[in-house]
Formats: sequence, structure tokens, C-alpha cells
Amino acid sequence: MLSIITAWIFIILPCMSVGLYVTHLCNLKLFFDHEELIVVALWTGIVILAISLLGTSLFVSVSPQVGLVYFFLYTIAPITSSRFRAEIKMFKSKPTLASCLAVALIVLMCAALTSIPITWHDTKLYHYQLIKWLSNYGSVPGLGLIHDRFGFVSSWFALSALFDAGVFEARLAPLLGGLSLLLAFIRLFLVLRRIFSNRARSYDTFVAACLSVVLFWAITGDRIAVSPSPDLPTALITVEVCLIIMVLIDRKGYAIDLNIVNSRLIPLILSAGAFAIKLSAAPLLAVTVIFYLQPLGLRSKPVILCMALCVIFFLPLMAASFTTTGCFIYPVKATCVDNLSWGVGSRNAEQMSLVIRDYARYGLESERPWPWLLNWMVDKHTSSLKTDALLLLLSLMSVIFLLAREHFKDGYEWVIAIGVLGVAFVMWSAPSYRFGVGYFCILPSVVIARETLLTSPLISIVPLSMTLLTPYIDLEHRRLRLVLLAISVSVYLMHLRKSLGDLALKATLCLACLMLLSGLFCVQPSLLVPPRIAAPPNVKYVPIQGDSSETVGISSEPCGSARIPCTPGLAAPNVLLRNAKVGIEAGFTRKP
Repeated sequence: MLSIITAWIFIILPCMSVGLYVTHLCNLKLFFDHEELIVVALWTGIVILAISLLGTSLFVSVSPQVGLVYFFLYTIAPITSSRFRAEIKMFKSKPTLASCLAVALIVLMCAALTSIPITWHDTKLYHYQLIKWLSNYGSVPGLGLIHDRFGFVSSWFALSALFDAGVFEARLAPLLGGLSLLLAFIRLFLVLRRIFSNRARSYDTFVAACLSVVLFWAITGDRIAVSPSPDLPTALITVEVCLIIMVLIDRKGYAIDLNIVNSRLIPLILSAGAFAIKLSAAPLLAVTVIFYLQPLGLRSKPVILCMALCVIFFLPLMAASFTTTGCFIYPVKATCVDNLSWGVGSRNAEQMSLVIRDYARYGLESERPWPWLLNWMVDKHTSSLKTDALLLLLSLMSVIFLLAREHFKDGYEWVIAIGVLGVAFVMWSAPSYRFGVGYFCILPSVVIARETLLTSPLISIVPLSMTLLTPYIDLEHRRLRLVLLAISVSVYLMHLRKSLGDLALKATLCLACLMLLSGLFCVQPSLLVPPRIAAPPNVKYVPIQGDSSETVGISSEPCGSARIPCTPGLAAPNVLLRNAKVGIEAGFTRKP
């Protein structure tokens, strides 16, 4: 726990400094309280630091020494501006003792959760191996030839690689998952505080409902929060962007500022940063580009600025992907260049894309029934609806009811567009709620926040029926469904009796927080450093073809923290070293 909290400090200080500087340039302080502005600034600084490190990995390894350079650069450089220092001095917010205790409790809770053994399968399969490559060698040419999943590039892994050294090697991999939880719980705390003090706006209820779903998913089951998985930050940034859009429109920040550098740039920066973390943020990015450009029109200056901003985030991502796989965006077939000695080729990229899609549709089943949607919705082991299907049905019902409304305001039209495009994109590419939980929760949460009289009874009945029809579902997922049911029933009660409904909603949100905390009851955290990621005992190292001094590990299990290079499966028979004298640092190539 102590090492996790210390590492968070080293991330928070530079990210807060550069994030506050960027939000200051965009005048976001006009629309957010100081406490809320800090959360937005931290997310902004995190995506900027992450993409900076990914770009750095093209030239050097992402070592602690590189981290120190960025620490001083991003911490000190912003405060050299006298105007920025003057703005910082105006922060007169004095948090109450209760708020300080609540934040301290959140920090300890998230640190405790992050200090337990990792159970997320993908972390042991390839997440940590990629972090280890970045920490030791940076972006290595032809790495995708060793294993198809080593071609996945994420700025999130580059940020994690900073702390994979020395005594912390293979121990701080869940660091960023815990930091994401920390920011999400602080955001939830700020929202609930306004709800309990009767100062809430409709978007507060929206954020509370969204975060309840995302956080339950993150800390239950295999606990994706205790991992460096990029799925969790992508979902949380999606909710954060929706909140910023609604705040800007609610407080008239959407149309009053027609300068090209304005508050609408912050959702665009966060969305571009989320895309560099996970490609599933593409719908979010598309909507925020339009959100930024619409009031300004297609004039040259705003279009050029928008393109330049996207290039800043896309260029390191595409360069790192091209270096490791020969594809500018792996595994998108159209972006691959064939006949490169270190490239995986468009055929292998397409095959990897199909593997992801088919696994999301059919799991490990050998049969491929058509239409796949009906098979995908039902869990054959319990003969009940999957959680994915429940969230999809709630989203579809929400769309139907929302379309019946004649007019939307307060930014909900943009949020609905993000939800609809996001759900459609996930269902088309890889229908799994782990890729799109940030999208699946949007539309039902909009209905809850809008308190639509017609929809409330139906939105309450659906979770009730789904919960009753799935008696054998595991406890963790059943908790998620019960929370959906409780929130929706309390909203329905608000239409029967306002005072009773207010009390029910507050009680439900408190219950949701208690159930979130209940996921920690069985946690036995490590006080100093988290446990080390285990390496499989049966790794067999064999010489890389054409060179007897370098070996590659072959394991029938996920490689975990095994010495690199290691591949969970058969080694590619036609992989050679690009430069035998330099070794694996020079990368890999295919045998001609």
C-alpha cells in the first residue's frame, strides 16, 4: 500500500501541474469548482504524460530515469508562467475536515484494493510482458512476430513501464488501475455530496449512475481494476467527457467562447488521449471533434488546430504500432503494409481482429451459429441472459424512449450520440461489455437522470425481471444487477411521491457505495509493496532461429513475469534477430 501511494504522488504532481496549465489555457476554470477542476486536470495530465512516454519509447526505454525527466519537466515548466502562478494563487477552496477524511479513506481503500494479487487473465497473458518490453527496451521492431498480442500498443502500458524496475519489478503493474479507481471514487464523492446537499443538477445523477455501473464492474469478478488493463481508464474517461460536455452546455460554455482555444478543447484532448489508450474510444473521439468544431464552423484555424491536436496524440501511437507490427493501427487490416521484414502482414492482422471478434461473440465454443446475437445473449451454463445482453437491452430500450422525446437540452444530445455510436461500434467490432461498459451505461443513465415519467416504470421492470430470471448467476454479477434495479426503482418512486423518491434515491446511492466497499471485505492487502506477478514454472527457453546466444521462452501458460522474450504458445518458426550482434533490443524479422 505504501509503495502504491508513493508512486501515485510521483504521477499526480506532474499530471496535476500540466493538467491545470492546459485547463487554464482553455478557461475551464470558469465552469468548474476548484475541486472538480482538479479531477479534470489530473485526467488531462495523465493522458498527456502517457502519450509523451509512448513517443519516448520509440527512442529509448521507458525507465525511471526518463520518468524523472518528465517529472521535473511537467512539474516545473508550467509554473514558470507568471499568469498561471497568479491563477493558482486564486485557489481559495478550503476543504472541510469531513471532506479530507473522506478523500483519505478513498485513498486507503483504493491502495488496499491495488495491493492484492492480480487475477486479470490478460495481464498475465500479455499486458505485463508489453510493460516489461517498454521498460527494458522501448518500442521494439517486429515484436508482434513473437506473439500476436504483443502488437497491441497503448500509452497506458508506457505509463505503467515507468515503475517496473528494481525492487518494484513485476509488483506495481496494478498501479494505474488503482489510480483510475481513485479518481473515479473522488468524482463520485463530489457528485454524491451535491446530491445529498440538494444542490444536484441532472448530470450529477447521470454521473452517479454511470460510475456505479463502471465501478461495480471494475472491482468485482476478476477485478480488472487490479491490473494495467486499458479498458477501465477508457470507460472512466468516457464518463468524464460526458460530464464536461454537459457542464459546458449547462453553464453556457458551449457557445459564448468563439476563440479557437477554448473550454471545448478539453473533451477533445481527453478523447484523443483515450484513443491512444484504447482504440475503442474512436466513437468518443468522433463526437468530441464535432462538438469542438460545430460552434466555430469549418474555418481553417479551428480545423487546423483540431487536426494538429489529433496528430500530437496519433503520431506516437501510429509510430509505435508501425514499429512493432508494420501496421499503423494494429490490428486494422487496412493500415498494414505488407512485405516488411518486421511486419506481421495484413493477413495476420485481419486474423487477429477476427479472433477478438469471434471470442467476444462465441467465447471458447467451437460452434459458430448464425445469427450470433441470440447465441451471444444467453449463457448456456445457466440458461440465463448474460450481463452483456442485459446492458444491451437496457441501452436499446433507453434509445427507444429517448427518441420519443421532442427536444433535448443541457448537453444530453451529445451524450446520447456518444452512447449510441459507442454501443453500435462495440457490437460491430467486439461485442463485450469489457470493451464498452463506458458506452453501455450512458443511455440508461440518461433516462434515469432525465426522470422520464413514461420510461421509469419500464426501466424498473426490466432489471427486476432480468434479476429474477437469472437465479444461478454468480454473486458478483448479481450484485451489479441488483444495483441497477435499486437505482431504477428509486427513480420510479420519485414520480409517485417526490419526498419519498428523494429519500429512496439517496438511500440507494448510499447502498451502492456500501456494496462497492463490500467488495473489499475479503481483501488482504500487502502493507509495503504488492505481491509479485508470478512466472509459470514450465517456461522452456530455446535458441532463436539463426542465433544460439539469444533464447525465447515458450510456455503453455501465460508468461506473467517470465524473462523476456517469452511467448504463451509455440514460438514462430520463421522469426530471426534483426541484428544478432545487438540482440533482442534491435528487434525481430521474418526469415526470407
